[in-house]
Amino acid sequence: MRVLMILTRFRSSGPVGGTGRQLYKLARALTDQGLDIEIVTGWWSRKEPRTKTFDGIPVHRVFTFWNMGGIKGLRKFGTYTYMLALLAYLVRHRRRYDVIHVHSMSASAFVGTLAGKLLNKPTLIKVMASGEWSDLKLMRDNVFVWGTRYMLPFILRYCDCIVALNRETVKELQEAGFAPERIGLVPNGVVMSDAQKRTYRLHTPACLVFVGRLQRQKGLDVLLQALARLKAIRPTSDWKLRVFGDGPRHTEYENLTDDLGIAEQVQFEGQISNVPAQLVTADIFVLPSRAEGMSNALLEAMAAGLPCIATRISGNTDLIEDGVNGLLVPPENPEALARAMVSLLESQPLREKLAHSARSVVRHRYAISSVAGRYVDLYENLLVLPKDTKIAPRREVID
Repeated sequence: MRVLMILTRFRSSGPVGGTGRQLYKLARALTDQGLDIEIVTGWWSRKEPRTKTFDGIPVHRVFTFWNMGGIKGLRKFGTYTYMLALLAYLVRHRRRYDVIHVHSMSASAFVGTLAGKLLNKPTLIKVMASGEWSDLKLMRDNVFVWGTRYMLPFILRYCDCIVALNRETVKELQEAGFAPERIGLVPNGVVMSDAQKRTYRLHTPACLVFVGRLQRQKGLDVLLQALARLKAIRPTSDWKLRVFGDGPRHTEYENLTDDLGIAEQVQFEGQISNVPAQLVTADIFVLPSRAEGMSNALLEAMAAGLPCIATRISGNTDLIEDGVNGLLVPPENPEALARAMVSLLESQPLREKLAHSARSVVRHRYAISSVAGRYVDLYENLLVLPKDTKIAPRREVID
């Protein structure tokens, strides 16, 4: 079976961001199961090679006028060029793939669905987020690319299968008009490795860790406020926070640590390539997000055997049962987050219990090999179903 995966941006140096990293993990796992995978993305920078084989997987970049050199007011025409070039690529190479798999509900999803309709190829779209940052909302509200809100009805009618990462996304898709039988519920997957935490005695100082893009969605500002409260209520507590990731609010968050009086205890480490190796050296993982699809960072932390604290939002609640394999706190609540951190800092038995349960859950439900197998089932069913039925099997794989 030959699957063509579409992602708007995929760097030749390696996948960056949750969507790219998850695509790469899935592509590798599908290749291991005997599928032929090809990735198509945009050629947004002259520095990127037009074609490259990345870890044995061909990656091809379609022309975009290199994003019009980033010139304000012209960049949108790079996106329009990308859409036309992507459609031309899909038509020209139609004999090289059996299934179109688009990662994110976006303009790429419209092009993939259109190509599937023209070429009689099954199309699957993976929706990456829910809530305030949902793909559906971003398409409706997009003022950068004209007409994206009008693309949704076309996708609604002609896309064969939409994959949701969590139950909230399923609800959003149904409210948007997608037929329930065309919605699959398939989680993100994680690569299980032997690298895991072996001891639950705290380091000196205790090491808390945050992994994510430095933008409002990930809620690092709430975590920093919670740490200021932690410092106030436990002034003798010895801890540090390591922040892995970068983004548009980097400077703002660094300034916030100064304002809160915790700058000496917060280390901004920037973007890193090997997250799991860093996780096993930490004591506690914290994810204060305001919205998620299904967090790769949280999955990786659970797989590494870290005790985790996350906000009680869709995606996180699909992974964590409060008090069983992690702790959940309300979003936008620094006080509750501070209390949760205190409870883990002060109890080694609780840290150990939550961490062992988290790793067990991830190993049994979210291993990337198992998730890839479910995608194989979806692809096979899409290929044998009559095209005009527009029905894909529903995959309930989150308990």
